[in-house]
Amino acid sequence: MKKCPGERLCEFVAHKFYANQMSQLTHALELVGQSLSQFHFRYGHEQHGDFQPSNIYYEESTDTVTFIDVGGMGVPTLGGDVDHFHQCIRAMTSSYQANLFVELLRAFDKGYQSPCTPRLQQGFRALR
Repeated sequence: MKKCPGERLCEFVAHKFYANQMSQLTHALELVGQSLSQFHFRYGHEQHGDFQPSNIYYEESTDTVTFIDVGGMGVPTLGGDVDHFHQCIRAMTSSYQANLFVELLRAFDKGYQSPCTPRLQQGFRALR
């Protein structure tokens, strides 16, 4: 299997939070939201099935987002990818700072609701 560029989103969040680089962090979350929106559009609104920060890689230098562990795609789940991601971000950031998840999810939702750009289409990857 190919190696994903970048680092897992969960580590990226920790690094940027502790380096006080919130603008880079919110930018990445917005791009993740755009990438998920494109993923859903491209695959007929099928759900990833386990969309969480440990299954997302982000390469900051190229703004490349890669989803891994998509083998469960299409398997029915209780909630969709967006809801599952929201729950994971809330849980993951609860020990960082009160209400950090609000800013991060605002950026993610903004990206998810925005139209896809040609640059994003080139930078999006999904690996099984």
